[in-house]
Parts: sequence; C-alpha cells; structure tokens
Amino acid sequence: MSQEKTHFEFSRKAMRDIALKNRNFILPEILDNLGQDAGVLWFLFIFVTGLTVLDLGILGVISSLAGIAITHLTGRFIDTRDKHKIIRFGAILTTLAWIASYMIAEYAPTPLLLYIVTTIRGFAIGIFSMSYGAVMFNRARRSHDA
Repeated sequence: MSQEKTHFEFSRKAMRDIALKNRNFILPEILDNLGQDAGVLWFLFIFVTGLTVLDLGILGVISSLAGIAITHLTGRFIDTRDKHKIIRFGAILTTLAWIASYMIAEYAPTPLLLYIVTTIRGFAIGIFSMSYGAVMFNRARRSHDA
C-alpha cells in the first residue's frame, strides 16, 4: 500500500494563491453547491404540494435509478469525449430542467409531471457533475494544491 504525502499547509497566503490560481472554478463550485441545496428544497416543495411520503419514496427510487444509469453512461462518455463540451451540455440541460421545474411547479404540479421533470433534472445534474468532477480530479492530480 502506497502512502500519498502532500506538502500543503493551511495558511492565508497558500489559500489566497490557490484561489487566484483556480479563480475560474470558484463560481462553478458555488453554483454546484447551490444546485445541491435547491434539490433538497425541491423535495420539500413536492411534499408541501400535497404528495404523500410514498410519492416521495417512489420519486426518490426513480431518481436514484436514473442517476445510476446516467452516471454509468456519462462516465463512459467522458472517457472518450471532450469533458469541457460535456460540462457545457450538462450546464445548459440543468438550467433548462430547472426552468421546466419552475414552470411545472407553478402551473401544473401533477405527480406525473413532477416525477418526469425531477428525473430529467437528475440526468442533467448527473451529466454536469460527473464531467465537472472529472476535470477537477484531473486538475488536482496534476497540481500540488489538491
């Protein structure tokens, strides 16, 4: 078993240097975290909308199965294609899925439409986060600020 060692020390200067060197990743990280928080709020909205706990469970199972499938397919796709194009596609698809979520929530919050839009949004977020994560892990592997 090999032991990995890092020569990083937490200091204000080191943190500032990392932030400056990776400034183009700060906004995507913030948006990615906000998207995860919004996902939690979405499930609360669905519950308040009048769906039962069973409906939430079914929705969670459907979303999880969709997530498994999209994670596998996206992972294979990332290995052979341009990760940055996949990130852009995932970001655009995620944005459109959130807009569709809002429209459905506002005008037609039926269980079937909520299931469909949540599953589509799960696909979109999976595509974005898998490709973005691959870029970030490769970047961390190449640099000493991991």
